[in-house]
Amino acid sequence: MLRVARKQRGFTLLELIIAISIFGVIMVMAYGALRHIADTAHHLEQRSEQLADLQRAFFIISKDFQLLADRKIRDQFGDEQPALMVDDEGRVEFTRSGWRNPLGQLRSSLQRVAYHLEEGVLYRDYWRVLDRAQDSEPLRTDLIKNVEKFEVELLPPKGEEWKTSWPPYNNNPEQVPASLPKMVKVTLSLKGVGDVWRFYAVVQDE
Repeated sequence: MLRVARKQRGFTLLELIIAISIFGVIMVMAYGALRHIADTAHHLEQRSEQLADLQRAFFIISKDFQLLADRKIRDQFGDEQPALMVDDEGRVEFTRSGWRNPLGQLRSSLQRVAYHLEEGVLYRDYWRVLDRAQDSEPLRTDLIKNVEKFEVELLPPKGEEWKTSWPPYNNNPEQVPASLPKMVKVTLSLKGVGDVWRFYAVVQDE
């Protein structure tokens, strides 16, 4: 009995074109999905870095403002300056306590620090001495970048209205102006994050 050989049949040109087209569509969809996943992962990584930087910045800011000290200083010209100063441009300068001294140096445990925003970077300055000489220069650290706003608001001990400058203006010559507020509010605004704020109660000397 003779066996009839089966006829071998290949793909037609039309079938190949359809298969390649379907494969191409699948590849485009897969590339789009992978690109979306990569972009999302990159965005989440950037946001995580921003939040970590913000947390580190507020850690340092909190240590400073929680230790506000009622200690005036003399500047490089010999003029007396308040324990806390906040100007209309948002620059903040004050005396804080608790400056650690692990090396046992001959210096005070009080420290003069300042915060100011320049071109999207929040800087922290500090001086090695409280009462400055003419050659006393601050040491500067860039605390956090991509800052859109840095604002400090202060609540006077006997007031309910927040101030954006300090010491507050006092038109009563018989009333001694307060050296420190009873509460401080610090607001930081970062690109892509928005406003983040913290409140700090100030311990008043009796």
